[in-house]
Amino acid sequence: MIRAMLKIRPLAPLSLVSASPGSFYRSSSKPSDEMVYGMLENIMGWHFSKEIRRDCSKVIKKRAKKDKSEWVDAKSLSGYEPVIQNYVQIKKLFVQPYTSSYIDLWTQHLKHNDKRHFDGVRNYDHRFTREINMASDSDKETILKSNIGHFPKYYQSPKKREFITVQGEYIYEVNIKEDFVNHLIDKIEDPFSVPYLGTSEGWVDVVLVMIEDK
Repeated sequence: MIRAMLKIRPLAPLSLVSASPGSFYRSSSKPSDEMVYGMLENIMGWHFSKEIRRDCSKVIKKRAKKDKSEWVDAKSLSGYEPVIQNYVQIKKLFVQPYTSSYIDLWTQHLKHNDKRHFDGVRNYDHRFTREINMASDSDKETILKSNIGHFPKYYQSPKKREFITVQGEYIYEVNIKEDFVNHLIDKIEDPFSVPYLGTSEGWVDVVLVMIEDK
């Protein structure tokens, strides 16, 4: 394993919510390890389904057992299961910057197959306007289920969400597998890569610095 410093400098306000609490999303002052792993997987372009992740974990775990190397398991409170932690391992948060917080409205995208979805969408196929305008509340769910392809897949719900502004950068000590280092560096230094943390609007700048053991 190669030791390195992973520097994360926020370029926009962050909202570091580790779980889905309901009507109010409270942010932590620092990202969880799983958030950092998620950021790195996005940089690598690893946008995998849960099924693919579980299959990958089985293969990596089997290989680790064969090579007698360490297997690292990780899972966030929201159910996200990364796989990159077996290539890049976070050892500790070396530097934590000063943060201040504020609360703002944030749009959550939800999906249901009932009246909640019907009332939440802003747009739908115009050919159903007359039928919808004449429908009673009890008929709305039936209309939705019978014509689901004519409604947006998600509806919008405003929520209160806490954001933090960060002065400085988060610096982590990490261990990276030797045969993975160059792949990670190439992706981090890719000018078309736009890393984000916490939410897709939480843009960050990422730098990887190798540590020379004396």
